[in-house]
Amino acid sequence: MIARRCRMDRALQHGLLLTCLLILPAALSGSGQAGQPAQTTQADNKSSTEPRDALHKLQRERYRALKDVVARLQPLMEAGREDAVAGWRDFTIAMFHAEADLALDNAERTKVYERLVEFVSTYASHVERNADAGRATVLELAKARILVLDAQIELEKQRLAERVAK
Repeated sequence: MIARRCRMDRALQHGLLLTCLLILPAALSGSGQAGQPAQTTQADNKSSTEPRDALHKLQRERYRALKDVVARLQPLMEAGREDAVAGWRDFTIAMFHAEADLALDNAERTKVYERLVEFVSTYASHVERNADAGRATVLELAKARILVLDAQIELEKQRLAERVAK
């Protein structure tokens, strides 16, 4: 049990290190060099006066950052790097949520949640195959099933909101 915990701790440390290495350069490149404020234009200042515009701008920035991290993790995950799978899964789910926040209407948001359910269902099927082959733990299998249920619940809530809005 201690050996398994050490492996999990090591995998978590590698995942966090990988995440930091991928996010930090992207964050720094968005604001110029470290320690220097980003240059703003008059248009940026004008849009930040409107709270709704400022919120939408932040949501777009979050979505782009998540999409970039997912794109960087995708090749690692496809290459079989097990330490990248959990991060890729979590960032992809967060990216779907960010995309749903950007949706202009309920119908568009519903489509995003349908894609999220499809993604986590495919992921859960992959984990089930790995568990059958002895390459995934019961905990990983339970987490995958819970992710599917969470996504399905979100989709049903969104469908309900769409019906109420009509």
